[in-house]
Amino acid sequence: MSFITLNTYGQRDDRELKKREAYEKEMQEKQDEYISDFISSLSIDDFQKEILSQKLQSYFNTKKAIIVADIESYKRKEYLDELDRTHFLDIKSIFNEDIMNSIDDFIKGEYKKKNKKKSKKSKNNP
Repeated sequence: MSFITLNTYGQRDDRELKKREAYEKEMQEKQDEYISDFISSLSIDDFQKEILSQKLQSYFNTKKAIIVADIESYKRKEYLDELDRTHFLDIKSIFNEDIMNSIDDFIKGEYKKKNKKKSKKSKNNP
């Protein structure tokens, strides 16, 4: 009887692992799309786009690692604040102040994707 229980438990863990992997893959795709949309909204050259893309990917990966780490909440907050302050310092010389402000807004979650909807013309107006 215990063999069946162990087998069921193992199958459940396997299904949960697959669900978690699928969820993580989906979140990574959304993150990639979010970063890509943001970068394409900036007026920067291809070299700068590549540098910024890599830097944003490393920022979000580091942030995720801090969030899931088994540390006390006050230390987690300190680490996240330090990450926000220092992670983009080395690329500050590559970008102008407006772009750096846009990056700050982006990492704070203040970036809103611009919808490319066309306004409909009124049928009454020629």
